[in-house]
Parts: sequence; structure tokens; C-alpha cells
Amino acid sequence: MKKEGRWISLKTKMNLLLIGVILAVSIGLLMIAYAVHSQKIDSIYISNVNKAALLALDSLNYQELRYIRDVVISEEFQSVRKRAVDAGDPGILESWMLECPAYYDSGPVPAEEYSFFDEYRDACYFLDELRRHSGVTDVYIQYDEKGITYNIVDPDENLLYIGSIEPPTPEFASAEDNARISAMVYRNQFGWLCTACEPFDDYGSTYSYEDLVATGYVCVDMDMDTVMRERHWFLLNSLVFVAILTAIAMALSVFLVNRTAVAPLKLLAKGTRQFTDTQNGYSMEDVIQAHITSHDEIGDLYHDIQAMQKHIVEYTHDLAKAAAEKERQNTEMRLAAEIQKSMLPGESSLFPGRTEFDLCATMDPAREVGGDFYDFFLIDENHLGLVIADVSGKGVPAALFMMSAKMLISQQAMTGGTPADILKKVNDRICQSNQKSQMFVTVWIGMLDLLSGHMICASAGHEYPMVRRSGGEFTLFKDPHGFVAGGMENVRYRNYEMDLQPEDAVFVYTDGVTEATNGKGELYGDKRLASALQGMKGETCQHIVDHVRASIDSFVDGEEQFDDLTMLCLIYKGRADGEMKTATDRA
Repeated sequence: MKKEGRWISLKTKMNLLLIGVILAVSIGLLMIAYAVHSQKIDSIYISNVNKAALLALDSLNYQELRYIRDVVISEEFQSVRKRAVDAGDPGILESWMLECPAYYDSGPVPAEEYSFFDEYRDACYFLDELRRHSGVTDVYIQYDEKGITYNIVDPDENLLYIGSIEPPTPEFASAEDNARISAMVYRNQFGWLCTACEPFDDYGSTYSYEDLVATGYVCVDMDMDTVMRERHWFLLNSLVFVAILTAIAMALSVFLVNRTAVAPLKLLAKGTRQFTDTQNGYSMEDVIQAHITSHDEIGDLYHDIQAMQKHIVEYTHDLAKAAAEKERQNTEMRLAAEIQKSMLPGESSLFPGRTEFDLCATMDPAREVGGDFYDFFLIDENHLGLVIADVSGKGVPAALFMMSAKMLISQQAMTGGTPADILKKVNDRICQSNQKSQMFVTVWIGMLDLLSGHMICASAGHEYPMVRRSGGEFTLFKDPHGFVAGGMENVRYRNYEMDLQPEDAVFVYTDGVTEATNGKGELYGDKRLASALQGMKGETCQHIVDHVRASIDSFVDGEEQFDDLTMLCLIYKGRADGEMKTATDRA
């Protein structure tokens, strides 16, 4: 088999695998370290922001904030703010706020004494002081109404920011109305922030009830841009450190893999290739010899390959001997097959010039030699002898027994006597010489009077013949059966007779025909044989035999032949001058 080219060597594969594993471990450890570091830093800032939000919540003047909220979300304030925004002049809103009275527990205060503007500035001052003392970036107050967030107090923004609507923040989208929003780190248009929001109602409660309206949210921001820059710096330095360690680990791993695995495997591959490339037979000198002393799986592989190659050398030597012996046996079997075939009558034995009958026979052994046989011969000028037999078993023993039985039958037939007499003598002879082999043979013998068409037959356990009368079809003829020849001594056999008219035919066969089996395990059987013989009128014996064989081949559809397959067909033609003897003449 042609050796395919390698896409990539084992050395490269193992090195790439090691490098991949080291990189994966390094990146995994780096990500874990970065995540732990980030979580630790975030938790510190989140804790500070939550504390600042709670501190602001405890220090608020809720009534003041409620009044600021009511003014800011009023239609009048929003109208004035719109004019100020359109004009880009905060002074418009400031003038209105200076004329708007403030509010205390005792009620509204005249604007000339203390205006809404002064009240808003006090709230901003308070938040600004809280921011400075808590160390946060920004503290502001917002109000949420039906999903719309209004900016109420923010000391870092100018007056136009008051009453503006805050764009929705996705990170807070899942929070319910008046719900506490725990601190989280996120990124928006202002950069990285850590934000916490605490709700409060008109009475200072920090709990959310459906029957209470929240005054707003105290929101605390912590600028995280510096923190994120430090985090990125930590990641960059970690990457450099991990890259150096990874490069060292990779170089060391590649060196160790090449020395402990790849190099010994190359030696094994070289020795194995040299062994397989041996052209003139294997010898012990071709067995691999490599300097591999490691006591590990590679060392075990080396010793296993060495042992396997020694076994191959021994096996090939034994195989060469077996092949020579097999060739000798095959030659002997071919000679045996030729000898057996030469013992059967061939085309040269079909009695050219005799017009009283048409005759054809075939025998196809299941192996090189078989146990079936047939024979036909002229007993005298006017009598034709027919024999077909099936020996038990297959192969060489059956073939030897077949030749012995054939010679016995031929000798007895030529000495005279009826078919039953012949079978009795043959059976006794076989039984006397067959005490150890315990083999037997089924035999059908027919003797045809060529002048009258009178036929005397006898069967020693053979298959029923198929008989066709002139103008009719082949039918199964259930003749009287005797015991198989070679089964036991002193068996008496019965003759039976039939008178053949011109164009009458007799078809005899062995059980290999009816027991031919297809892939489904079905037998060919008598019915299929009779069906194959239907319509075979006016055909020669050769055509009949060939047609039956084609029918069997079609039925088995390529399945292996398990038994010898033998057929013999006779068509009686009668004398050419039409002279026929009557029963009285025969008597």
C-alpha cells in the first residue's frame, strides 16, 4: 500500500499541543488573577459609595427636598426653563427662582427675604460639603415619575441642568420604582462610574410602599477612570510577566518532549521502516536494534515492536513452508480432479452414430473433487446402461469412495444381471471393505432396451427421477426405494420397469440439485425443478440440462455451492426404421 505523505510531523503536533496547553493555562490564570483583582478593587469602591449614599440619606432635609421637587416638576418651572434653554441664558431661570418664595415648616417665606434660589443653593451647598467629607466624586438628587427621571439637585451643574430629564440607564432598567439600587460599576457617556442610589419619601422613610410617593433618589458617583487605568496597567504588566514565564516553559517543554518522546519515536519509526522495506524475505538480522533504554511506554513499545518483528520473521518462514505445502496439495488436487473427470464419460463417449437415444450428463463438484458420479455404457449392441450416484461426504474421501463404487458398479453391470442384482452385489462388496470409513452411496441404475424402449431400473435410496411422456410434461416418478449401498450387508433390492415411447425422457439427478440453497436459506426443491422442466418439449438433452442449471444459478444468486450437483438426461428416440418389439416378442 502506498504510504501517504504527512501533513504535519509528530514533533510539531506535540510541540503545538504543549504550547497550546501552556498558553491556555497561562491565559486562564491571568484571567482569574485579573478577575480577582478587579473584584477586590470594585468591592472597596462599592462599599465606600454605599456608605456615602446612606450618610447623605441620613442628613437630608426631606421637606425642603419635597418642596424643591414639586417646584422643579411643575409646568411653570418647566416653561421658564424651556425659555432659558432656548435662549441659552441661565439668568432667565435665575430671575424666576429669585422671585419664587422658599418654604419652611411654618409655611412659605416671602421671596425678598428668602427665595427659592437661596433654598436651592443651600441644598447644593449641603451636598457639596457631604461630597468633600465622604471622598466621592459627585452627590446629587433625582426624582423618578412614571419612568421619567428628573434632575432635582446637583451642585456640579449650572441652573439649566435643573429639571432636565436624564436619559435611561440600561444598568438601572430592571430596578422597580422607589427601589434601592445597590452600587455597581458601569460605563456611560461620563466614563467609568461607581454609582449607588438610595430612595426616600416625603417623611424621611427609606422604605418603598405603594401608598407613599418618593421625594427622590440620593445618588452618589465615584469616578472610576483612574481605577480602570490602574487595572489596565496591572493587566499589561501581568501579560508581560506571564509571557516571559510562558516562553521559558514552552522552550523547556519542547526540549524535554523532543528528547524523551520524539527522538526515540523517530528511531522506532526508522527501524520499523527498514524492516518493512526488506525485499528478499525477512531474517533475524532485519529485526530493529535501537539505543532506547527508557523504562516507560516508549521502552515498552520498542520491546513490543522487536518481539513482533521476530514473530513476523518466524511466521514468514513457516508461511513459506506452508505455501509450498499448499501448492503441492493444490497440484495434487488438480491432478485428482483431472483423474476423476477422466473417469466420467465425456463427449467422446456419447456413442456417435447411434440414433436410438439422446443423452447428456454433467457433474459440478462443490470442491476440487466430488463424491457424485454418473456413467452410461452399452451393455451390448441393443442395451444401454445408465448410472447416477451420490456418495456421502465431500472432498477427497468421497472422491476415493466414488471411484471405488463406480468401478464396482461398472464391473458388475458388464457381467450381466438386472439392476437389482447389480446393486445387491455392489452393496455386499462395499460393506465388506467399508467397515472403518462408514461411508455409503445412493445409486440409481437403469437398463434400456434400445429396440423396444423397455427399461428396467432399481434405486438404492436415490432421488426420485423426473419422467416425461411423449407430448407431456416432466413429472416426479416415485419409484420403489431400496436401502443405500454400503449401509448394511445382504440387502435385497427391487427392480421396476417402464416402457418408453419415442420422445419420452428420463431426468435423474443428485440431491445437490433439489437442496441448492439461496441467501434466504430456501431450498430449490422438487417443485422448482419440475417448473424449470416445464415446456421443455422438442429440446435436446443438452438444452434441458443447461436450462435446469441456469434456473439453479438464478435461484441461488451467487451463494456458495455446498453439495455436488449432478444431472443426467435421456431422451428415447426409437429405431430409425420404426421397427418396435412388442411385449410378446420380448417374452
